[in-house]
Amino acid sequence: MPPSVEFRPSSAPRDDAPFDERVAPFSPWWREFSRWRRYPADALVGMVFAILAGVAFGPVPALVPALALAVVTPVLWRVDVVARRLPNGLVYPCGALTAGAVIASGVVDADAATAALATVGCAALVFVVLSIGGGMGMGDVKLAVVLAGVLALVRPDAVVLAAVIAFLSGGVVGLIVLLRVRARSIPFGPFLLVGFWVAVVSVA
Repeated sequence: MPPSVEFRPSSAPRDDAPFDERVAPFSPWWREFSRWRRYPADALVGMVFAILAGVAFGPVPALVPALALAVVTPVLWRVDVVARRLPNGLVYPCGALTAGAVIASGVVDADAATAALATVGCAALVFVVLSIGGGMGMGDVKLAVVLAGVLALVRPDAVVLAAVIAFLSGGVVGLIVLLRVRARSIPFGPFLLVGFWVAVVSVA
């Protein structure tokens, strides 16, 4: 029986990763954003995601963190693939904006905000358990909580769809990688982002 594939990025960037990708775990977000701005293709992709978020969500509090995620999605994807990590300097600001959106939603509709918090709590519990079991790193957990928070503010069941898409796509790619190059781990952040944006499309 072939060994299982783990979605666990290494705790430190690879030595052979390009300098721009070896982002320090707690480097300021503005420094990491300046690195992102050096890639014109990333700006184009981020713009497409931002338009998608605007069309899907409309003028709601969740749109603010969704736009931030649109901006950082390309660099989160690239850094996780190259360096096997998700920079806190990019994830934390998105998390702060998500928390602000939850508070703003609570002012308008307390029940909706409570439902969103309950959904995020369940998602956090599931991913923390997976992390403890060695299935993924804490960077994946933090990103998953932020993504779940944004989706839960718009439609809680979209969180389930995003998770299903993430695990299905990650499982398929992981199996292919295992069979072709015998690698036992792959970065899971990109698949979390795929699930998120597929769920955003479903909301539209």
